[in-house]
Amino acid sequence: MAKVFTFRMISGEEDGFVRDFEVRGDQTLLQLHEAIRGNLGYDPGLMSSFFTTDESWSKGIEIPLINMTGEEGARTMENTRVEELVTRKGDKLLYVFDYLANRGFFMEVVEVIDPASGQEYPFCSRAAGDPPPQMLLDDLAGDDLSSENEDLFPGDEDDLLSDGFENLDDLPEM
Repeated sequence: MAKVFTFRMISGEEDGFVRDFEVRGDQTLLQLHEAIRGNLGYDPGLMSSFFTTDESWSKGIEIPLINMTGEEGARTMENTRVEELVTRKGDKLLYVFDYLANRGFFMEVVEVIDPASGQEYPFCSRAAGDPPPQMLLDDLAGDDLSSENEDLFPGDEDDLLSDGFENLDDLPEM
């Protein structure tokens, strides 16, 4: 029978935030993703990814929620089992929950045990602190980009059309 991995999940944004998730090695990253999102109250459909890491948390292989390459057989959360990425205590993953802002959680295997009889996996076995808020596109729509990002958008927005450019048909031939 598959071993159970206990992941300790912490945030670089919220000091008191800690979650432990127990998941069987033969379960998929999608099942772990859904348990995390359910526990934190995050929208499970927003783009996210797991990443393998080295000892200093540098990103390695990406395992996204959906196949973004279009290649048949590309690795996704749905077709990747936990035991394919972690095998022992101390193994690490990054879980990026806010893909646009590159925000995520640090996850480290803190225990490897046999499954408990009758226990449903995955589940959250420890919860402390409040999770960082999940950024939604609706939240960004109300921001005033012109004052905050003047260097990115110099001048008046009407200047964008001053050179006779009104649509893609006005672009010069390449």
